[in-house]
Amino acid sequence: MLFLIFNNIISNIMTGYVLFFIYLLFFVFVLKKINFFKNIPGLSYQYIVFFFLLKVAFGITLSLLYRYYYDPDTADIYKYFNDGLYLYGVLWENPADYLRILTGIGIHSEHVDLYLSDMPYWFRPWESPLYNDNRVIIRFNALVALFSFGHIHVHTVFVNFLSFTGLVALYKFFLNYIPGYKIPLLKWGIFLFPSLLFWGSGLLKEGLLIGCFGMALYLTDYIVANKNNFKRIYWPNVIILMACLWILLLLKPYILVLFLPCLIGFYISQNKNFLQTQLSYVLLFTGLLIPVILLHLLLPEFDPIRLIANKQNNLINLSHAVNANSLLHSNYLQPEFWDILINAPGGFLTTLLRPHIMEVDSVLSFFAAIENLIMLLIIITSVIYSSGIKQLPITWLSFWFSLAGFAFIGLTSPVAGAIVRYKIMMLPFLWVFVLSIINKKAIQSLLIKTSKNEYAKNNTR
Repeated sequence: MLFLIFNNIISNIMTGYVLFFIYLLFFVFVLKKINFFKNIPGLSYQYIVFFFLLKVAFGITLSLLYRYYYDPDTADIYKYFNDGLYLYGVLWENPADYLRILTGIGIHSEHVDLYLSDMPYWFRPWESPLYNDNRVIIRFNALVALFSFGHIHVHTVFVNFLSFTGLVALYKFFLNYIPGYKIPLLKWGIFLFPSLLFWGSGLLKEGLLIGCFGMALYLTDYIVANKNNFKRIYWPNVIILMACLWILLLLKPYILVLFLPCLIGFYISQNKNFLQTQLSYVLLFTGLLIPVILLHLLLPEFDPIRLIANKQNNLINLSHAVNANSLLHSNYLQPEFWDILINAPGGFLTTLLRPHIMEVDSVLSFFAAIENLIMLLIIITSVIYSSGIKQLPITWLSFWFSLAGFAFIGLTSPVAGAIVRYKIMMLPFLWVFVLSIINKKAIQSLLIKTSKNEYAKNNTR
């Protein structure tokens, strides 16, 4: 009997590793064959494969870390993975109910509720009128389980292919708007930002967020660039764009809300001077108050001000309940516009600077504190060596999105661990802001160790 049990365990492990390497090689092959990943300045196929494999390695490291170092029962990775596997199991018991839960069509029935009640993380510990974004990653796991047969590292490969595609899309978007001589430094801040590489590679909602956000931005820019030539717009791209926007709306609607005025400001300020550009962004963000006021008056349950305050209050209460060591403060936000406005600058500084060295209480917080310190020094250096107040349009897109995103995250997330995870979507933009303001002479000095051939090729652009 013991031999049969041991043999079954070994067989499952071997099957998992075989599947893992099969899918890993498959996606490496896809990266070579799909045109989207071909002929990208500054990003050769060797770099592409290296960055993808590195992400997969970090994703596996994160899952192993939470399995053997921390308590897997409290780790988001295993919460959503286990619920996803349960939903996958419904397929073999009742395929129609599996499809109902996976798609959300016809999900409101008593017999389906019996399945949902057995998935502890399908519901939030507190009520909210907003969609529960846990369900997106649970459904993702249930879908990937059709290919993985329940082996978690296969899921890690799938989610990293999606998030890596999003990063490549971001890279290609930025390529269109930065000078060629800065291209050799662009990839390092997009693919190798430590916290982005670590948290953006795990089996978490952030992986899906990066993938959908990157593709949505890239496709939007492509469509805008070809707005006068509809024949060049490949209509499946429009379908992919709509799907990405829908998933973003379910995952993190605040990303869309904060980025929309930045993107509009980016396009309308292409040929404007500094003051006109800043005024455009200020007016666009001020314009956000109109839907806030309308929602408050027409649909009080969707009042954004109250939702922001409730989100922050609930996170503080949850942190107290689980004795979270990384709780930064217990200052409850009031559901009032002026209270949020007054606390917004503090939220920005919290996201930018914390955790800092004096708050380190674990290995993960140590690396987060070091990254924050290094990034602060890089920002200060770039300002010292900036090329003046007149900057590129991409500079201000990156600046305003980083500013708004950091302020919102610092406002709503009083926990250091959550802040480190949630801010990763803004890090590529923060890097591009730094890269875009630094002057040409400083860039050239940084490129001394860069391949002369690569630099010469890009410098001709």
